[in-house]
Amino acid sequence: MRGRLTLLRGCATREAIAEVDLLPLARTATGHQPRRSRARDHQPCRARPLPATVQPVSPTGPPNSSSARTPFQTVRADAAVALAFGVAAIVWATIDTLPGGRWMPVHLFTLGVLTPLIVAFSQRQLHTLFRTPPLRMALVRALLWSGAGLVVAGMAQPGAGWARAAIAIGATASAAGVARATWALHRTRRRQRDDVRFGWMLRSYERAHLAFLLGAGLGAALGMGLVPGGWYVAFRHAHLHALVVGFAAVTLLATVVLFGPMLLRAQIAPDGEVAAARWLPRIVLGTGVAVLGLLGQGLPAQAAVAARWLAAVGLLVVAAGAVTILRPLLAIVRRKGQDAPLTGVLLTAAIGWLTLALVADAVVVATGSWRLLDAVGLLALLGGFAQAITATLLHVATMWLPRQRRLRLYPRLDAVPLWVAAAPQVLLVWLALRLLS
Repeated sequence: MRGRLTLLRGCATREAIAEVDLLPLARTATGHQPRRSRARDHQPCRARPLPATVQPVSPTGPPNSSSARTPFQTVRADAAVALAFGVAAIVWATIDTLPGGRWMPVHLFTLGVLTPLIVAFSQRQLHTLFRTPPLRMALVRALLWSGAGLVVAGMAQPGAGWARAAIAIGATASAAGVARATWALHRTRRRQRDDVRFGWMLRSYERAHLAFLLGAGLGAALGMGLVPGGWYVAFRHAHLHALVVGFAAVTLLATVVLFGPMLLRAQIAPDGEVAAARWLPRIVLGTGVAVLGLLGQGLPAQAAVAARWLAAVGLLVVAAGAVTILRPLLAIVRRKGQDAPLTGVLLTAAIGWLTLALVADAVVVATGSWRLLDAVGLLALLGGFAQAITATLLHVATMWLPRQRRLRLYPRLDAVPLWVAAAPQVLLVWLALRLLS
């Protein structure tokens, strides 16, 4: 593809980003440096048109044939099932008479939407950046989808004799699916050099998956009634933070370092990549400290207070890391102004809401205002993760279209005014004020 299409230098058209995707970054990550671009490649975009000979690489057919695989083709099934679970979560959240209570939409979203998409996209990043053999996702998908269904079914009928068994089997299936993906991440990390580029992303993905396994174990113990009464609240808080912060937030923050500038059609700032490599291990450590401190809420009074402050410190470390990762994205949005792509602005706003939720979470934990914890978690799910998923799927869905239709669609997407991205932010501000009042 030559250096002219490398996302880390120069400038590339939206079609170049859509077609080439992350292949140049993959060569860089695996130690094969792309050929340096010539001097004329550093001219502005309008002065250097995309060469006619550059075509997308496809293993299934010629570049322009109808059978050619488009970028992100491997996650279509995951996105479709996640959309179905997302619709179910909205229905459960809006109709109070449905069984399962207020925790049902939360589990529909976390187990049915967040978890399968995180696993699918992290495995795709693994294959693209490090050129590893793709993981056979059929078994992983079956475990994740069936696990989410069983947990939801058990929650819908808590009084049934089979409910606890369904929750236990579902949690085990979900954990087994994530464990299979974790092993693939671990195996790839062991095969790479310690100084390999984007190694920090690989290590963050692996640790985030391990946090899911911890959270799933805590959740299974809660659902099966194995936790004593005095420890129930501590286990529930640790379970939520292990999944939402340790699994989802760490994965999102590690991904957005690379994916955010790509959606904004900009270069990756070198200092941003260095800062991410430095702060992501601290984010993982802060998450572990927070989960351990929240588990300590089951201890006697004075020890519980010390554990609570320890958890708040860990959450503040996570929030500081999120601010560090957010700053380069905000700089790109400010520089582009009205020319910033809608999907990139939505993704940046999602990281902003996630950062605010982490700060609010630290305050809630430090002060012991546990009644506000559910509201903070809801803001993180809606403002952070749901908005990030929407931006990602909007970007990915265009790549599932035939190439000619994409070329016709891109100018229309670029013409969408940015106030469309501001509308959900206003709604989230109203929701935050209502929930925290």
